[in-house]
Amino acid sequence: MKRLVKISDRINGGKSLMENAGKAISKMTSEGMFGLLLDNEENGSVIRISIDASSATADKAICLFAGGLTSVAELSAIAGVTVDLLAAHGTDSTHNVSVNCPNLAYYQREIAQVPTRIKSIMVEADNATQLSYPLQIAGFDLTAKNGQDKINLTKYKSAKANNAGLVEVNDIAWMQLDRYKALFLTVGAGRKVDLTFEVGERFNPASVLEHFADLIVGK
Repeated sequence: MKRLVKISDRINGGKSLMENAGKAISKMTSEGMFGLLLDNEENGSVIRISIDASSATADKAICLFAGGLTSVAELSAIAGVTVDLLAAHGTDSTHNVSVNCPNLAYYQREIAQVPTRIKSIMVEADNATQLSYPLQIAGFDLTAKNGQDKINLTKYKSAKANNAGLVEVNDIAWMQLDRYKALFLTVGAGRKVDLTFEVGERFNPASVLEHFADLIVGK
């Protein structure tokens, strides 16, 4: 039976990663610090979320990503955000809203744990009037609300001449989702909207440790 080999057994003298950290400095310099810290494996991946409020009789404010917050009450108390519901795959009969994104709960947990850059957002509504509702991002931390940013969708031209409800937001190099930010929007009564988020770099502590170990001991 093959014995499991500890990382420390593969390093000269059985020393720990920290004891051999100096060995990686030159490699980190030549290969770039960002290459070590940022996880690019998901770069270009997309998250698609479809929201159907066609049965709703009133506009609905919906939080798609709540960071480390887990309820409407927490969003209000900590982030200063008032929404009707947190997005979850399936139908919310109380608000007559359906969300289609089978892995949404996982994406929400992952983004809360692994800060993620967003490269672009495609928004496709069944009616151009939905674009009058901006995407909003609220920042927060342990002691304070850190303000809100808005992405006004009406300033973007339709991605297709024959579809006035389709726009691509691609000037958001500043945008990051993490445990200290909530992303939300209002869906108009009777409207449907699809959102496609293109994922950029992520800061994944597990990958950082693994890459650091690889620099020292090799794969």
